[in-house]
Amino acid sequence: MKPKVDADRQGVVASPEEPVITYPVLDENQLSLRWNLSPKTLQKWRSEGIGPPAWHLNRSVRYLLMEVEAFERKARVT
Repeated sequence: MKPKVDADRQGVVASPEEPVITYPVLDENQLSLRWNLSPKTLQKWRSEGIGPPAWHLNRSVRYLLMEVEAFERKARVT
């Protein structure tokens, strides 16, 4: 069963019987290890608009795994 996602319900806490939708995320260190890059390189890329979209939550940076994988598919050399 797929959970319903309503645009009208933003900011509303889900009731106990409704499943909470979560997405796997990577932090800056995990992504730098995955790509064998320095975290500084990821920081530079973010400032230049290169790479997958980054989400800033408080003082931390997160990357959605599905966006990272989409970026990897797009950047693949054939």
